Amino acid sequence: MAWSRWLPLRYSPIKIEVSHLVEQAPPALNNSISAFSGGVDSTFTMFNHAPSTNGLHRKLSACMLVQGFDITLDNQTDFEHVLEKSKRVHGSLDLETFWVRTNIKALRLQNWEDSFAAQLASCLHLFSHRFSVGLIGSSEPYHALVIPWGSSPITDHLLSGSAMKIVHDGAGFSRTEKVNRLSQRADAIDNVRVCYEGKKEDRNCGKCEKCVRTKMNLLASGIRNPACFDEPLDLADVDSINVRNAAVLAELQSILSFAQENAISEIWVDHLRRRVRRGVDRSWRGIVRDMLRRIGLLEPARAAKRRLMR
Repeated sequence: MAWSRWLPLRYSPIKIEVSHLVEQAPPALNNSISAFSGGVDSTFTMFNHAPSTNGLHRKLSACMLVQGFDITLDNQTDFEHVLEKSKRVHGSLDLETFWVRTNIKALRLQNWEDSFAAQLASCLHLFSHRFSVGLIGSSEPYHALVIPWGSSPITDHLLSGSAMKIVHDGAGFSRTEKVNRLSQRADAIDNVRVCYEGKKEDRNCGKCEKCVRTKMNLLASGIRNPACFDEPLDLADVDSINVRNAAVLAELQSILSFAQENAISEIWVDHLRRRVRRGVDRSWRGIVRDMLRRIGLLEPARAAKRRLMR
């Protein structure tokens, strides 16, 4: 019902009829598996709930990678590189590593920005016989939620089932605050992988919107030359960053707020402030991207571009 209220022209409730209901008792387990991409949000959730973490946590036992989301199904080489690196990180935290291959995103049955948490949850439920909780790292903090958006504390819990509870994790922190916490562990920052637009899917290109945004998250946390990027922030990249929707704009505003609250007055902050003032990108490139996204052709176009560049 949430999505039919948010976007009534795109979604409507459907009626499900069943011949009988099968009651399934929840498993007698008390452990968690977390969706893991290597990005800031999933890395924060992993370190926050790992067995070695002091204090209260979700008793995390494993992490799950998905091939077919940020790394395409036909790119086995890059996925294996990411998988091996992830196994090393997970192993250092006494976590198991699982991975799933799926064509659910490639089928383009749903708008990715509306459905990515649902698609993640469908993969997590494959492990409901072993884990009672599936964790999905938050996108935006509670005080700056973007609605509608594919992952939210409002809707993610509705993806739960009788055997596994889906938990939206980490919304008490902004992305920069997460990076600031992770900065206390070099192994966390060194292995962060946020890019989904570069020609090499197993590393950060350093130039796309998410890479540039992450570099600013890191700078705001006092990290200037992280191993996860080959080059430092280029101010020209801040000026030309692609703010394609309200969610990206909210992330940039969050970085700017963090910088202002912590009296950070470096030159990149001035460039970020000017870019935020311009708002969502309405250049012809941005308009074309939005059009392709609405008709479901953006991801195929990006995939074709990646194949041509290889």
